[in-house]
Amino acid sequence: MGCGAAVTVVRNGRRTRHGFEKKATRTRGRRRELVEELQAGLYEAGVRPWFQPIVDADTRTVVAWEALVRWAHPELGVISPDRLLPLLDMSGMNSELLELIVVGSLDFLGRLDAMGANGHLVHVNVNPSDLR
Repeated sequence: MGCGAAVTVVRNGRRTRHGFEKKATRTRGRRRELVEELQAGLYEAGVRPWFQPIVDADTRTVVAWEALVRWAHPELGVISPDRLLPLLDMSGMNSELLELIVVGSLDFLGRLDAMGANGHLVHVNVNPSDLR
């Protein structure tokens, strides 16, 4: 409950209805819409792996990469994992995400090899449910 709603409860009593319920309903509705967009296809929705370099502090060279997931939403901009992963859990598409990240990582490694940057690794975080 927000501060304004808490003040209203104190002034008017606990059994009073408050305006924040409407916002929660809109938020749930928007969340459902986003889940439906994801279910139509992760790649088509704009979900992509992004690759962050892992640098050796002593040599200052890239020793590996970490695959990160981002959603470049056409209206909302880049959606980070803290918002995206709960939506994927709701949609039941964690396995599809893993496949998208692994295939994208292999493609990325292939492009590195083609540029002469051989021997790189990509670290991929895996949902424990995908290990069963």
